[in-house]
Amino acid sequence: MASDRALPPKQNEELRRRLRDLIASKYDGTLTHAAKALGVSHATLSDVLNGKRGVGQKLMNGMANVTGQSIDVLLGRSVELDPAAVRGGDRLGQHPRYPTAEQELRARLARRGVTPDETIIGEMQTVGMSRARPNLTGDFLMRLYEAIQQDREDNADPA
Repeated sequence: MASDRALPPKQNEELRRRLRDLIASKYDGTLTHAAKALGVSHATLSDVLNGKRGVGQKLMNGMANVTGQSIDVLLGRSVELDPAAVRGGDRLGQHPRYPTAEQELRARLARRGVTPDETIIGEMQTVGMSRARPNLTGDFLMRLYEAIQQDREDNADPA
């Protein structure tokens, strides 16, 4: 009796096809190098390719890591993405309101008589957000600026 955790034969065959293509293109057909990169043994990879066993979670994870594709994509599942969720991972510096918010931050710092630390400003531009922010404000950037500044102080190397 087949396990209910096993992939259907059609999905296993598709993964085997993708695996063969990956091994041929990225590892010049060398199973040893491919197995090491995928995090499985040579014997496991050989058994999967020969149909003696199915593609397991560990091998799927390895394929996802090596190809940069999600497991859903590897399994041929269509994935509907919410455009707002996709934008959620953008860097702050890519936000359409970032230039205005940065000007507000610089004005706040100037009112305090503080010269902006340009390395912190640069670091702030590369911060990735976990969700979309429809409105980016100088207040938000001020709090982030202060948090980065505090982090640097807390983690400064005592000389």
